[in-house]
Amino acid sequence: MTPDQALGFLRGPTTVEFLQAYQIKIAGRPGPPSQVVTYYISSDVTSGTEIFQITHDEHIYPGNFEFDAHSIYMVPGNAPYNVVALDGYVLDQNGPDLMVTGMLNGCSFLMKANAARTQVRCAHLRPAPGEGGARLNVRMVNNAGFHGDPGPLLVYGRANYPDTQGGRSSTVIGVRKAGVWGIYQQQFDANGAVLAASRIL
Repeated sequence: MTPDQALGFLRGPTTVEFLQAYQIKIAGRPGPPSQVVTYYISSDVTSGTEIFQITHDEHIYPGNFEFDAHSIYMVPGNAPYNVVALDGYVLDQNGPDLMVTGMLNGCSFLMKANAARTQVRCAHLRPAPGEGGARLNVRMVNNAGFHGDPGPLLVYGRANYPDTQGGRSSTVIGVRKAGVWGIYQQQFDANGAVLAASRIL
């Protein structure tokens, strides 16, 4: 499959089916800030099974396909922030129809959408030193809120992609279709086998 074909399947309406069939590994652009970034998607068959790599560096994988996406940077665990008034990045009707963020290995991804899902506020947080993903997940569920946008939010964290034997990581990606945002997750083990995929918002 060519990278541009893969991107088309990711855009849907086959998003979940594609994520269930092919591992997607995202090397997110370091921040801050979260912003629109040019990314590159490539087919990778070095393991014997085709997967797709998404990176902000066009030179890592040859034969890539260029696209723009909203890029949500990973807030370091030792960065100062107010957990009840987090800075979030808003996905709306402006800019690209895709959102990407770096691979989750204990991180929590936070979302708050309006009723129509035409606007979604997002943030991606790493665990604090010595905290671990499970404790970060609980802390976010119990305390997290967005600055200027009060109210409950959705936390996707270690409770959703448990660190089972052999390791488990997750990709989170956003797709806007007909003006409506969907946020999707994919889980895979250390060998790259896809364990689960679904829409989470």
